[in-house]
Amino acid sequence: MKGRPRSLLWRLGASLAAAVLLLWVGMIVGVGYQVRHEIGKALDHQLEWNAKLSLAAFTDDPVALPTVDPHRTAFALYDDQGRLQEASTSPPLPLLTSDRHEFEFGGQLWVIRVATSAHHTMVLGEPLAVRDYTALDTAGDLALPMLLALALLLPLVLWLVWRGLQPVRDFADAVAARTPERLEPLTLPAPPELAPLQGTLNRLFDELGAAFERERRFTADAAHELRTPLAAVQIQLEVAERARDPARRARAMAQALAACGRANRLLGQLLALARLEQHGAAQTLARERIDWPQLCERLFAELDAAGIVPPALQIHAASPLLGDSALLTVLLRNLVDNARRYAGNDASVTVRITAHTLIVEDDGPGVDADVQQRLGERFFRPIGQALPGAGLGLSIVARIAALHRAEFRVGNRDGGGFIAHVTFPLPA
Repeated sequence: MKGRPRSLLWRLGASLAAAVLLLWVGMIVGVGYQVRHEIGKALDHQLEWNAKLSLAAFTDDPVALPTVDPHRTAFALYDDQGRLQEASTSPPLPLLTSDRHEFEFGGQLWVIRVATSAHHTMVLGEPLAVRDYTALDTAGDLALPMLLALALLLPLVLWLVWRGLQPVRDFADAVAARTPERLEPLTLPAPPELAPLQGTLNRLFDELGAAFERERRFTADAAHELRTPLAAVQIQLEVAERARDPARRARAMAQALAACGRANRLLGQLLALARLEQHGAAQTLARERIDWPQLCERLFAELDAAGIVPPALQIHAASPLLGDSALLTVLLRNLVDNARRYAGNDASVTVRITAHTLIVEDDGPGVDADVQQRLGERFFRPIGQALPGAGLGLSIVARIAALHRAEFRVGNRDGGGFIAHVTFPLPA
């Protein structure tokens, strides 16, 4: 079972640290070897020089002193009378009584060390340029392992970074593979740095998928439901075109206009339902104080202007409610319209508002019990229903009620007729 994916910081940091440490150790070994070699050469030369000087000093045997590079080391031996006994250069180093750090001799600066005994004085010197040369020579010898380490480090770092960013490439490939038809959530193991982005993208994919589904459903619903009224319009217009009788032509035109009205009403309901679904998906429901008397008065004025007799209104201690007044107006309009259309021309409709409940009732024939259970389903119409409609009115009511966290119930009145309840939650 795989554990939690490691973070990008851990992957890159650990791999780079291991690579740098490994190369650093290798470079130290290489540099140490070169330094040991250079120091060994210098010490061997110095040891040989000291050995022969000591042999010459402690014995009377003639000793061949090592050939001295005048540009590297020089000496001069004087007796207690200041007479030169031996020298490695010509002219010899002068007789001095103390050490000098920067002594000019032979056109260059020297480091001088003086050693004295009872009868002799030894003057040893080394040009400062020798030390600079030794430093440059050592640096040149050390440059090779360092450049070699750098040449190995650069491609290694690039490879480790490329390998460490593999989860990012996998994540990018997974995102690029998503299409409007394929918006399933990203499930690949993501490092902690990408986990918040993965969660945000998954939520976005869910919202886009829901939006595309709503769009497809609206298109399918509109195409399905508008086919019948548009076909009716076409048929009636064809009848009117062929009719010779003015009365028949007028009836066909009236029926075509009625079919246009039904199509317009259906399209309005479909658009309202689509907006409601978008409200629910985006959680953008407005919250304002609802004034029921004012809302009912405004709606009843619209009905009266359209030539529809407004229902009776009874308000009994309506409690304050926070909600979307535009959506609640649509809810009430659909309940009143549903009651007027299906209760009959002679039925009366009443709107009652109590503490937390909106009630719309009529004294019509009511609805069968088996039909009541399906009221509120999209496009549901009872078998044998002769009145025009699309079966969306109560679906819109149910959706608006759900957005307000209200309970929507329908049923028959005890004394006859149909009644719809919308019960809103108590204020917090």
